[in-house]
Amino acid sequence: MPRPDPTEIQPERPLTISALAELGGVEVLLPAEDWDRPELAMPPGGIGEWEAALCAFLGLTGGKGPGRTVLIDAQANEALIPEGMGWWLPEQAKPLSAAQDAGVASELLATSVTLGGLTVTDDIHQHDETLALALESSGDWRFSPRWRLNAWDPSFDVPVLVTARAAVAGWAGQGQSGLIVYVYGGALNGIEGLTDSPSPLHSYLLCVTRVADGTDTVASVRRVILSCPGEGWCHRDGCPDTQFPEAAALLASIVTIGEVASVADQGGGPAGEIHERMYGTHGIDHYSEPVMDCVEVVLSSAGWNKLERSTWEDGIEELLVRRGEHCLSAAYDPVTRQIRLADGKPQLEGLLDILGQDGVLVDDHGSETVDLSEHALEEWGTAILTMAADYLRGVIDDLPQLADPLQAALLGLHPHADGTIKAPRAGDLVEEQLTTSLRAAELLGGE
Repeated sequence: MPRPDPTEIQPERPLTISALAELGGVEVLLPAEDWDRPELAMPPGGIGEWEAALCAFLGLTGGKGPGRTVLIDAQANEALIPEGMGWWLPEQAKPLSAAQDAGVASELLATSVTLGGLTVTDDIHQHDETLALALESSGDWRFSPRWRLNAWDPSFDVPVLVTARAAVAGWAGQGQSGLIVYVYGGALNGIEGLTDSPSPLHSYLLCVTRVADGTDTVASVRRVILSCPGEGWCHRDGCPDTQFPEAAALLASIVTIGEVASVADQGGGPAGEIHERMYGTHGIDHYSEPVMDCVEVVLSSAGWNKLERSTWEDGIEELLVRRGEHCLSAAYDPVTRQIRLADGKPQLEGLLDILGQDGVLVDDHGSETVDLSEHALEEWGTAILTMAADYLRGVIDDLPQLADPLQAALLGLHPHADGTIKAPRAGDLVEEQLTTSLRAAELLGGE
């Protein structure tokens, strides 16, 4: 498809992420070029870094959409098999890192005992409800290029053609949220013919759940192996035999929309432009919704009234709201997709300094008061001047639950895009995550 106008594409800044130490570091490209830009950095090892790293490892970045085909290295995949495990005489191994080859990355995700330092749970019988929730409450799926692997079957000494791809989505529901990865594919074997598993690669679901307090800390990693190449080929010499029939229809729908995404991306034209605008990294959508609009709506529904909203030159958006005797500050960084909730009283104090410089704070027989003249009201608005007067009277209290600000990633917005709400399910997904964070901080209830 035709590439977007280069003048409309955000410059990019490389950032190395090492959240998944088992796979090594990987470079992601943030949609900003200013190295000195103040930003809400992704907490190291947090789920925001996981999302950016997974998309990079599995090939959902770098301008290669689902309509492309990427050759993955057969010898690099074979090099992952521990020495002496294979019964045949393998060719000379040529290892590649996970950052160099999506197939290597996927196999490490499928077989590593730990990911991000956390033990991976493979027992589906204990955790099928969480996996079902993740699939049912997933946001918009984004797809890697089609992987092509030219392999061979040592049992019959025949060639095997494998195609596979990864699908990645954020999910949020019932007060939980996280990421889900689905790797699937098929093969053409010289003896067995067409098969619905990508052997010698694995097919699997990987579900990452963050803690319920609304922060970026990863709580658990669950995995379901849907197909395994078996002893000898499997890098851990065989995977647990798990069944997940409840997910069959949901998984089939992901495969179906993946094929549509592939055709749209490959064909270009209006369909290609729509796909890039909604799901890609460089599509320009002048009708996309700023995340802060959603933040404002969610807070307003909980009784918080807007005092001030601003956007800094570096792109960080800020919102100051009030409910009763409390003020709340919300900031969003579209580059890192981090939302930060903090006590708004310090920001309020800075606003009072500006009011003082503007002559709105006046001396009334030795005490400071607020000018409520028609001119001042027209200039600043009733809400801000009333708030200033209440602050001077000592009415505004601290928010003790935000003595330490709460910061978290908003998942499901492409980590290499512009951080706005573009795709059809993104708005609901963001709203659910915001509601979870606000509830965890006890900011949704009445006064």
